[in-house]
Amino acid sequence: NNPSIQAALAAYNDQEFIIQSKQKNDEVRRVFMNELDKMNLKYAPSDANFLWVNVGTKMNDLGDKMRQRNILLGNPRNEWARITIGTAEEMKVFGKALKELRG
Repeated sequence: NNPSIQAALAAYNDQEFIIQSKQKNDEVRRVFMNELDKMNLKYAPSDANFLWVNVGTKMNDLGDKMRQRNILLGNPRNEWARITIGTAEEMKVFGKALKELRG
């Protein structure tokens, strides 16, 4: 409908918001990658809003364990999990849970 189209166009044309959003995403992703490095977890380099992280075979029920903590994550396949970059606070919560679950 027309209001939706107008809203989409306004968002698309707000270059300042787009730049700020990309910068925030980049910063949160960098911080999260540093946390993964501290946990000695391998991940695929990415410029996207997600990372592929090798959580290992021991964590094939990671999705279920995260859901018990109110964190949505599909169960990893072939040791790898796709982790979407959220806000800084969301990624802190996720990182803390991942550390605890890995033991």
